[in-house]
Amino acid sequence: MSVSSFSHGRAARLHGRRSGLVAIASVAALLSLLLGFGGCGLPTTGTAGTGTTQPCSEAAHCDDGNPCTLDACGADGMCTVTAGADGPAPLQVSGDCRVIACVAGAPVEEPSETDHLDDGNECTLDACVEGTSRSDPRPDGTPCAMGAVQGQCQAGACTVPCDAEQSCDDDNPCTDEACDAATGACVYTQRHGEAPAGHVEDEHDCGITLCVQGQTEVIAVPTETPVPSSECMAGICMGTMPSEVPLGAGAECGVAGVCDGAGVCGECNFAVDCVALPPDDECQARTCLNNVCGQSFTASGTPLAAQVDGDCRTVVCNGSGGTAIQNDDADLIDDGNECTSQSCENGVALTENVVADTPCGTAEQTVCNGQGACVGCTMATQCGEPTFCGTPVCGSDQECGWEYTTSGTPLEDEDQVPGDCKRLQCSGTSEVPVTVTFGSDVPADDGEQCTVEACNGDAPVHLPAAANSACAQDGGLFCDGAGACVECLAESQCPPWTNDCAMPTCEMNACGFDYAPDGTALVDDVPGDCRRRECDGAGGIELEPFAMDPYDDGNECTADTCENGTPSNQAVADGTACTQNGGQVCMGGVCRRAAGSTCATAIECASGFCADGRCCESACTGNCVSCANPTGTCANVPVGEPDTCAAGSVCNAAGVCQEENGQTCTDGDECLSGNCVDGRCCESACTGDCVSCANPTGTCANVDAGEPDTCGAGSVCNAMGVCQEENGQTCTDGDECLSGNCVDGVCCESACTGDCVSCANPTGTCANVDAGEQDTCADGSACDGAGACQEVNGQACTGEDECLSGFCVDGVCCDSTCEGACQACDAPGAEGTCGDDPLAEGEPDTCGGVGEVCSDGACIEVFGVDCDGDEDCAGASCTDGVCCSSTCTEACHACDVVGYEGTCSPEPLLVGSQDSCPDPQVCNLEGACE
Repeated sequence: MSVSSFSHGRAARLHGRRSGLVAIASVAALLSLLLGFGGCGLPTTGTAGTGTTQPCSEAAHCDDGNPCTLDACGADGMCTVTAGADGPAPLQVSGDCRVIACVAGAPVEEPSETDHLDDGNECTLDACVEGTSRSDPRPDGTPCAMGAVQGQCQAGACTVPCDAEQSCDDDNPCTDEACDAATGACVYTQRHGEAPAGHVEDEHDCGITLCVQGQTEVIAVPTETPVPSSECMAGICMGTMPSEVPLGAGAECGVAGVCDGAGVCGECNFAVDCVALPPDDECQARTCLNNVCGQSFTASGTPLAAQVDGDCRTVVCNGSGGTAIQNDDADLIDDGNECTSQSCENGVALTENVVADTPCGTAEQTVCNGQGACVGCTMATQCGEPTFCGTPVCGSDQECGWEYTTSGTPLEDEDQVPGDCKRLQCSGTSEVPVTVTFGSDVPADDGEQCTVEACNGDAPVHLPAAANSACAQDGGLFCDGAGACVECLAESQCPPWTNDCAMPTCEMNACGFDYAPDGTALVDDVPGDCRRRECDGAGGIELEPFAMDPYDDGNECTADTCENGTPSNQAVADGTACTQNGGQVCMGGVCRRAAGSTCATAIECASGFCADGRCCESACTGNCVSCANPTGTCANVPVGEPDTCAAGSVCNAAGVCQEENGQTCTDGDECLSGNCVDGRCCESACTGDCVSCANPTGTCANVDAGEPDTCGAGSVCNAMGVCQEENGQTCTDGDECLSGNCVDGVCCESACTGDCVSCANPTGTCANVDAGEQDTCADGSACDGAGACQEVNGQACTGEDECLSGFCVDGVCCDSTCEGACQACDAPGAEGTCGDDPLAEGEPDTCGGVGEVCSDGACIEVFGVDCDGDEDCAGASCTDGVCCSSTCTEACHACDVVGYEGTCSPEPLLVGSQDSCPDPQVCNLEGACE
């Protein structure tokens, strides 16, 4: 059997498959799965496997898109890909007359006579013909069925008879059926691209079910992964088949759990997974046995690797994962000072100074001073040799130092290297000179005109001069930007030619010429002369006849031509259509205008009349008539147009002039509107209160707000043609008032809403209610005289701005700031009054002294004060002769420790004693028994 490449001829073989967007999408989805690697097709040679260089946490991360390989995520978190078994690939393209076979882990394609496309039609015969799936019609009359109903094949389709008793239901959720009464046959409409009737989609079944040309198909959707059976499994799709694979070892699961790589969740796989346990150290280590976390402890007394040398102690493991401290008098303190000596006594470090003048020794200190210090010098000669940049000195503190030369001072010329872009100079902070970049110290000229001497940082360089810089070496004129002097860099630097048929060139930095081919047309310098300039191929110019260059006189009624290089403009035949000057036909070589066209004189018009700038049917003279319209008809001017009427008058659309609105009048007949009101032509009859037409525009307008007009006493116009009451007038509703506000029984300047404001006054002004009045405040509140309700003393508050008194203390409005220690403003029965705080009795409250507490509203000292009994401590405990914060019965502790009086603290004086420690333990420096 021959084997061919899978990708060869793919487009041709798929061409015969059923059409439709979803069907194509289904094929494309499967092809993308099979062809997802290797570009346009599957590889036909080579071996499977991609190595183990790709990290992963689950098998789905390792999918290489090859149906002939087995992809897995290894225990080390890296992908492994191996060749699958030879034979048919797990996934195939159904109905393409081909089968995909796996050979050594690579997919190849083989022909198949049985893998033809089933179109689901009983009236066609499906087969593979020359590698292409084909469906041919069965003979007419062949029995067929549409679901449970029977019919006969006609032209490759099943025709089913129907009537009132015979149903057309074909049991296919992807067709819509109906009975055609005219033919007595069932009509089936295929659904395409939509869900089957009654289908409920599952979002986790690896596919979407759709109708494709009347057939149910499942389209693979790899993102609709199934819900895994456990949290250590991951749902994946194998085409349209849901499946699952284990998550990689170490994936999180449960409460602080990890997956074991086989789908099971446990506490750990390795000891490092036991993150809830303390981290490993020298005294304890995490363990993982049978996926359960645990710990192992180092034997008690085992010294830690890291110790503080010379502290007279050794830190050891205590056998339960912690540490303990043991005295070690052999662990002498070494403070690194040659002028002190160290020793240990019972775990306590001691340091003594050595005698004066004992030698000590570093490069800067040489002798001990008897006080534990090693000093550097007694004279300058002990401090080193002078240099150009510094002089050694011995200071008053017996330490060596330097006096440095000023920063930036250059060394002498004989110490410098000319042209090296560097300079030796003093830093001002060291006796040793430093080398700095010195851009002025450029190298010597190399004699080349197209190079420039410079410093590149501290490196001497000869840089190329800028391109196009002038030069005169080697027969050149311009620098090429790379350090050479050449004849040219661009055509513009070469000698110009006298015409456009020879262009200067610059090739390989040398000037030359490029001639245009013979017959090359040049720009026409004399348009309309029936000639043009052409190149002769040798750099010259010729003038040749050119029939395509006639003289255009701009007249549609003449014909523009060339005759043997000579322009000609002959008149066209009379009656020829034209469009110039608003005309329509040519007459004697001129385009005349029709009626309605614009004109300046009658000679332009076919009618012989030019009126109002238009060719007109008549002379059209008189007032309020005009021919200024597209038809050229003499008609009445529209109403409102001035035409030839006197100033202030306009046409009335009946050929008569009348006065405009706003003009003075004595009778309505004079006015275009027919209304003469208040001595003016008015737009309307303009009757009623608070309206007038006495204005230049003749507009019936509302009288200004506040004007009395024809209103009664106490009322004025509201600028909207209505009389309303002024502020301060009595009212029952806001509609009666000019302001629109009826408040407290009078017309008010504003809505005057809210607590503690009122408008009950003759001026109708919204004013604040007097302080202390309740107005509309809630119970327990009163007005503050500024238009707000505030809480009275004793009412709850969160800030001083809520209280009428201005003080919010202990969550209530108070009569004062109440800032004294042991004072409160919320004492039961006295809320709002600052007094003694019964709840602070025996408490420190805000007492300032250490150990002070409240007693009868005043601060008294307690903690740390000498006492003879508990009665001296205002409720505290008298321990170790002082008032203490506790009974202080803890071993190795006391309440009279210097600096910590009144607080139960570790007692240094008990170190090494048993105190109340169990035998044989004694107290340590931390106040613990060990």
